[in-house]
Amino acid sequence: MPHNGITQIPYHPHGGKKSPLTNQQVNDLLVYGHPCTAEFVKEMYLRSAKTPFKKVPCVSEFIVLLEGRKKEGESDPRQLNGRLLYAQFRPDDPGININFNNTKPDTQPKRHIAAYSISMAAGVEIVPIAIKRDFSDLNNTTETSAKNPLAKLALAGPGTLTATVHGEPLFVHNFNLGRAVVNELIPFKRKTYVAALLFDMIIGSGQRDAVSYLIDDDGRVRTIYHHEAFTYTAQVNLCEHLLEEYPEVAGIFWEALQDVHGNTRKRDRLIVELEKYIQKAEIDRFYNFLLLLLKNKQVCGQMLAIG
Repeated sequence: MPHNGITQIPYHPHGGKKSPLTNQQVNDLLVYGHPCTAEFVKEMYLRSAKTPFKKVPCVSEFIVLLEGRKKEGESDPRQLNGRLLYAQFRPDDPGININFNNTKPDTQPKRHIAAYSISMAAGVEIVPIAIKRDFSDLNNTTETSAKNPLAKLALAGPGTLTATVHGEPLFVHNFNLGRAVVNELIPFKRKTYVAALLFDMIIGSGQRDAVSYLIDDDGRVRTIYHHEAFTYTAQVNLCEHLLEEYPEVAGIFWEALQDVHGNTRKRDRLIVELEKYIQKAEIDRFYNFLLLLLKNKQVCGQMLAIG
């Protein structure tokens, strides 16, 4: 559940005139939804925000349309039958090349799920809902031919499935400056952008790719692609973005961070959850970074304004 005063991520699509999907409906569609179509992105290159046209590792990704279905005679308490949801599926194998980021590919999916777990435990709704899923059971019901769009998905193996945020990219490439800059043509809530940068700093997310930041329909900034989380590989880049902004965050965001650190029951539950995905030393580093931020209210040499 979102922390009091924080808006839920708007997911895509909502399905005509039907009411928006709740977090629980989104989670259930990710877990149980039937894949109707799957578009394979053959060459999705990870690019640095500073050198966006330098050829770097390529990752596989599918855009999957999931549909809620129920068998005849079954109840549908969450009203999922016929509801649709787009999601991004990134297979575990081969992952991001270890020569690129020093993060072992087999740990990357777990890091992404851990980042989502922190976002939702804090109630800040920055990272969209994500689960682990394997579509190999489609081999039993789907003709695995080259002409079938679901064939590659069936053969892709396990991976992370993340609900698609309905929004627009925050960054565009400025050819004069030779780097990615904030797209000022699309109105967005700047406090949420600062919050997203702070969140990525706290969890040590790589976020090399500028397309990780999206402006949703509410004008709030959300982030995706956290397969390098807890590596603290992009702190310099994140600081550079923060230095270009007035470092102000909403009071409700700050209260959510305080609660996830100071609420003993919430903290204990989150630690148990994180231990499924990352090492104890990484969990400790995350909490130490969070405590330092909460205590000093300072980041990248700037005092944070809260309100």
